[in-house]
Amino acid sequence: MNFSLKAGGRALILMPERPNLVGRSGQLLRKIGENWLMLVEGKRYSVSEKSLMPLDGFNPNVAASVDWRKTA
Repeated sequence: MNFSLKAGGRALILMPERPNLVGRSGQLLRKIGENWLMLVEGKRYSVSEKSLMPLDGFNPNVAASVDWRKTA
């Protein structure tokens, strides 16, 4: 994937490196080596950069409309 994460942005946790956090999103606080310190539901976690997908600029309504056009 070709995207960039930045402090203050939001990201979705995708990989089962931390199974209790998969599918949750949080705010990126700062990068520490290959990991990001994130705030998820009021708690801080260190999550691998490879496990994250940025949510800034993501609009699920646009993705849904593209899928709808493909099926029409």
